[in-house]
Amino acid sequence: MCRGCWEEEGCPTEVPPAIDEFLQLHSRLFQIYPTGGPLHVELEDWNLEEINPSYELYPDLPGDQWTLIERLAEVLSGMTIPQRYAALARAHGYLKPVE
Repeated sequence: MCRGCWEEEGCPTEVPPAIDEFLQLHSRLFQIYPTGGPLHVELEDWNLEEINPSYELYPDLPGDQWTLIERLAEVLSGMTIPQRYAALARAHGYLKPVE
């Protein structure tokens, strides 16, 4: 969890249209892999410029987990970089939903 990473980017607040799907997928992934699994570099280290799941580190994952990871990577790739930071900030509780 990198609050400083979000702050270094200027604390972006524009959440993407797919925020609800992102939060659901993010939650499901972290229930399986508490450190993000193949998306650790993106979701825990906040390296959000490119979305490249580490497939080679997890060659024997069941198909449903690959489907989850691929969809999450696709959703992230459809966001601007500031939206990626805002989405992760929401997932980690740094950015509260607008009421």
